[in-house]
Order: sequence, then structure tokens, then C-alpha cells
Amino acid sequence: MHRERLLLSPERLLHARQTLGSLSTFMKHLKQPIFYQANREDKCSGHFFEGRFYSGALLDENAVTAAMAYVDLNPIRARTTQPVH
Repeated sequence: MHRERLLLSPERLLHARQTLGSLSTFMKHLKQPIFYQANREDKCSGHFFEGRFYSGALLDENAVTAAMAYVDLNPIRARTTQPVH
């Protein structure tokens, strides 16, 4: 039913095509069912992944190196693993 309505409306189809490639839209659809369920289980409200998703361009080699270091060291800061020597 949804597919047929989408195909019959050029405006809706254009909007769908524009948003399908959006990482933000993907994250929204990915996290919504998770936080609805978690909020029901915990009897609370609010964003489940609040402040966890950020997308920014890495414009130079220093930015790429800093991002790589952040990803590599994050488990150590979280105390979930030990550094490899």
C-alpha cells in the first residue's frame, strides 16, 4: 500500500529519493524502535543515544589522525580493553 502511494506521487517519490542517502535519516530510523523499547522497559523518556551520533568532515590529515586515535583509544578510556604493547 505504501509503495503504491509513493510511486503514484512524484513529490513523495522525490522526497524519498533525497532522504534515502541521508546518514542522519538512516540513524533516526535505526534508533527510534530501540529507544522506544528501552524507554518502555526503563519507564523513562528522552533520547536513548542522546549526543552519541555526530557526523563531521575530516578535512586534513591531522583531523584523520585525531579521529583514528580517538577510535583506537576509546575502548581503553572506557576500560573495556587493555592497550596492546
